[in-house]
This record gives sequence, C-alpha cells and structure tokens, in this order.
Amino acid sequence: SAAAQSREAARILAEKGIRVGLIKIRCLRPFPTRELQKACMNTRLVVVPEYNYVGWMAQEVKNALYGETRTNTHIIAGPRVFGGMSMPVDLIVDRVERGLKKISREKVSVSKDISNDTKKTPVGDEKLSQKDQDNLDHFYDNI
Repeated sequence: SAAAQSREAARILAEKGIRVGLIKIRCLRPFPTRELQKACMNTRLVVVPEYNYVGWMAQEVKNALYGETRTNTHIIAGPRVFGGMSMPVDLIVDRVERGLKKISREKVSVSKDISNDTKKTPVGDEKLSQKDQDNLDHFYDNI
C-alpha cells in the first residue's frame, strides 16, 4: 500500500499548515464502507494514492462515499504508479495541494480575476488560461 508515503506526505503538508488525515484500509472484503463514511463525513478532499494502473481502491472509495458525505467532497483517484515503480511522496503532496486549490477555486464566483492564480506550464513561464488549467487538472485527476 501507499500508506508509508502517505504518512510522509501528511507530515510535509502539516509542516505547511495544511490539516490532513490518513486512513489505511487493511481489507477490501468486506469493504469498510460505514467506517469510511464516518471518518470522511466532514472531509472536503479525499486523495487515494495507489500502486496499480486501474485504480480499484479509488473506485471502492468513491462507491462507499458517493452521496454519503458532504455534498462538496472531492475525491481524487491517484496518484497511481505501477510496474514496480516507487511512489514519490511529492506526487501525493502535489495532488493534495492541487485538489485544495481546485476546491477553493470552485467556491469563488466566476467574476473573480484569476490571472495570478494560474500555474506555470512544465515548459516555460507562460501562464495557462483558466480553461487550459481546468483541462490540466482534469488530466492529472484521471491519470
């Protein structure tokens, strides 16, 4: 499981002032649906890092939480690594930070000037349009 990397990511995020929790699911059958629903009742963001390509655990988490937690809970499937790859802690930290930014952007009215809230592309220093940033976030959330 990605629990060890998630613990380290939680420590790094706590140092940055971001409150996070960690749930390690130890068995898939029977899936701990009620326990997960109770633990995530007031959660704004759930990130499910996995060591597989398909994202089975994320799908189980989505099925368990759909309609049972706050209506604005955002579930991110990933990061996912496979084929014997290791999972860098920075991937988890980045996924949490981007997820929280996305949540805060969704709460702001459309008229807000977001010109200073865009990310740099991996290639250079140019800023992305909001549409391109949303597409990039969608891509990262679904890889």
